[in-house]
Amino acid sequence: AHKISTEDSETQQQITPPPSPPPLKPAVWEVKEPTEKWWPDTLANDSGIGSDYKHELTIFSEYGHEWMFAAATKRGRMHAHHGTYREDALWGSLGNNFSFTCVCDGAGSSKLSRIGSQYTAKKLSELVQKELVAHERNIVQCSKESLPNNLRSILHYCLDSVQRGLLDLAAQGGIPPKEFRCTVLTTLHYRHPSGGILLCGNVGDGFIAVKCKDQAAIRVGTSDSGAFSGEVACFMPDPEVANYYKKSLEENTPIPDDNLEAYMLCTDG
Repeated sequence: AHKISTEDSETQQQITPPPSPPPLKPAVWEVKEPTEKWWPDTLANDSGIGSDYKHELTIFSEYGHEWMFAAATKRGRMHAHHGTYREDALWGSLGNNFSFTCVCDGAGSSKLSRIGSQYTAKKLSELVQKELVAHERNIVQCSKESLPNNLRSILHYCLDSVQRGLLDLAAQGGIPPKEFRCTVLTTLHYRHPSGGILLCGNVGDGFIAVKCKDQAAIRVGTSDSGAFSGEVACFMPDPEVANYYKKSLEENTPIPDDNLEAYMLCTDG
């Protein structure tokens, strides 16, 4: 125990509370242009990937007699505030009997994920179109029962090829492949004489949904987001990405064209 002296009491009485802190200023979101090049000089680029980059992009296009394609992407506020590029990408391709759509979103922890996204979306769409056109006669002649697996084989081959291309790009530039990590969402709408179908595939988080003509809403597949937000087990171009994609194609039930009204692909942004 300590007995407070008269001097101690007088000292305590002279202590004044600290001044109140000034009021917090509201956050100001800045809009800055990136200072680094979209495509690093250390990487060879003979395909013009990223040459048409824009912070915002909207696309509207009709195909066939009944369908319209609409797409939109925008650089997020945090990217604008820090003067970085958006990391998502979208691409598609059309043929006489099909439409293919690919949406990718870069992993936030990967420095060049914007390139992984754009490379994957563009290259995959171009290769799928090339393979479907090349095998069109065989596909048209296959049975209704064998159609899904034939199309799945083509999609799996194409994604595996694009993954190897992205790994080669990383090796040429001396960059770890993980710096190109991105998620992948795809839809293939194929119109076949025996009846059209929609096939969906995905790697990583994201969202694919379908609206049917009977007004039912279906979520296709599940997001690989782990127990916590952003905890993704596999990205493009990780070693197991082709197997993850193949598994999703097999597990996602094909949706008949005659009950298909709309479908959409969304990143987690």
